Amino acid sequence: MRVVTALAASVLLFSAACGVAPEPTNQEPIMTTPPSAGTPSPENTPSPENTPSPENTPSPGNTPSPGNTPSPGNTPASELVTQAKADLAARLGIDVAQVTVVSSAEVTWPDGSLGCPQPGMNYTQALVEGAKTVLEVNGTQYDYHSGVGRPPFLCTS
Repeated sequence: MRVVTALAASVLLFSAACGVAPEPTNQEPIMTTPPSAGTPSPENTPSPENTPSPENTPSPGNTPSPGNTPSPGNTPASELVTQAKADLAARLGIDVAQVTVVSSAEVTWPDGSLGCPQPGMNYTQALVEGAKTVLEVNGTQYDYHSGVGRPPFLCTS
């Protein structure tokens, strides 16, 4: 009998020490906002530089477009086109003068493959600024792609 009484006392003591879970309610928690959140301060007051103006507000013409859509009016640096032409001429064993530029435009690639994914490769899943240059030799067109930190390369896929 002493053992049962000791065991019952231990269980009661243990449950009292652990506490009892509160009964669930249907009330939503009350969220409070720190008093400084709604009060303007030098840290959260817009400055003239940070206030949108017609010059720094994105418009349809200057908003980057996802995918490999060329942005009208934006052409890559002539250095990229020169590098692409030199590479193609070397590959084909011809003079650079025989390579003509069909088009060259700045693009926003949808990922790190720069519009030229290779089987079995993984790529950064982020928009990448770059360029697409289409060159032509004897009626055959060649696509050259480039991106931030990567010179133009022949895309064969």
